[in-house]
Formats: sequence, structure tokens, C-alpha cells
Amino acid sequence: MMKGGVLVMLRKRSPFCSSTMKLQKEVINATEELKYEAEQQIEDQERILALRNKSGLRHNHLAIEKGQFLSSQDLPYFRSVQFQRRVVAKFGVNSGVNIGIAWDTKEEFKSKLEYWSLAEEGSGKELIEKAWKEHNDRRAASLEEDRKIQKRVANNNKEKESFLDRLRKKNEQQRIAREEKEKLMTEVREHFGYSIDIRSPEAKAMLEEKAKEQKKLVKEAKKKAKFEKAVALSTLKASQQQQESESVTTSEGKSES
Repeated sequence: MMKGGVLVMLRKRSPFCSSTMKLQKEVINATEELKYEAEQQIEDQERILALRNKSGLRHNHLAIEKGQFLSSQDLPYFRSVQFQRRVVAKFGVNSGVNIGIAWDTKEEFKSKLEYWSLAEEGSGKELIEKAWKEHNDRRAASLEEDRKIQKRVANNNKEKESFLDRLRKKNEQQRIAREEKEKLMTEVREHFGYSIDIRSPEAKAMLEEKAKEQKKLVKEAKKKAKFEKAVALSTLKASQQQQESESVTTSEGKSES
């Protein structure tokens, strides 16, 4: 017992043991300081990120808004095939998931073919051909719509000029109609010799009579223009026939000579 106590005392007084213990303490202190600095650095980064986050969104919502993927492999639903396919469809290779999972397995494809054979008429090959045909038709319709849009964009200036021309014509028609209405109102007041309300029965009767007269004049003008156009066409046709007959006569005279 005494011998063991002496050894302990000697070991405590040994300079080698004391230097080793001192070195161990320094290593422990340095490790704790590095750990503390790392924790402080992480806290500073989190505080800076929190200050930058003016929207106040949570971390996962902010990542979704920025289009970033947060790995949630520790969650149970992450291991499901449906969730991993959705992740691959949205984030692609950046998701860290094998993109081969996006395709059906042989068993799933066989099950779908069996379902289609029962739910739809025709074999699986016919259904696949039908699906491809519908896909190609939709793609052709989409390309045709894109072509029409590009054509409209190319003809944008023409469409704009046509719209402005229609707008000018509409404004001109409105101006003419307004001037005719004011002219009729002036004629009504002059007819009665005093200022009269246009909504009165006498004024309405007068306006209707004037409108009928105006329609009659317009109709006669159109009839006259139509007659003149017919006369001009008949005259032109007669002159063409005369020229043809003259040309035929000339050609026959040349042939006889």
C-alpha cells in the first residue's frame, strides 16, 4: 500500500507527467475555443440571413421561393417513389435523386397495360399509338398557334394601321352623325320660330319627318350611283366587244390578202 502511494506521489511530481497534462489541457482549451468560434460563426451567419430575410418567410418557404431544394431524406415520406418523382420533376439533377426513378418499372408498366386493356378498348399497343397520335396532334396544334402568333407579330404594324384606320372612320362617322343631328335640331327650332325642347312630341315628329327625307335622299343617291355604274360597265363592255370585232375583221382581211 505504501509502495503504491509512493509511486503515485512520484508520478505526480514527475516533470514528464506534468508537461503531458499541461499539453492535454492546452489541446482541450484550443478545441473548445475552435468549437466556440465555429458556433459563433454559425450564429452570426444565421443572424445575417435573418436580417436579410425582409419577407419574413421561413427557411423552407424561402428555399421554395428561390427554387432551391432542401434535402429531407431523414423524413419518412422522402423515401416514397411518388415524392422522389415529384422532386426530380421539379429540381432535376440538383435534387440529388437518381433521375431513373422518374420512369415506370417493368411491373408498373405491365400493371398499367393491364389496367388500360380493361378500362379502354383495344390492345396496349393500340392505346400507346392512340396516345402518341393525340400527343402529336396537340403538338401540331401548338406549333400552328405559335406560327399564327409569329405571323401576327410580324404583321403588327399592318394590324396597328388597320386599327387606327377603323378608329378614324368610326370617329368620322360619329362626327358626321353629330353634325347632322345638330343641323336637324337647328332646322326644327327655325321651323317653329322659337327654342323648343327636342324631346317634345312636335320636335320628335319633325325629326322623324326629316330623317325619312334624309333616308329617301340617301336611297336615291345610291340608286343613281348604281345606275351610273351599270351604264359605265355596259359602255365598257360594248367598247370591248367593238374592239374585238374590229380585231377579228382586221385578222380576216389579212388572211384573205
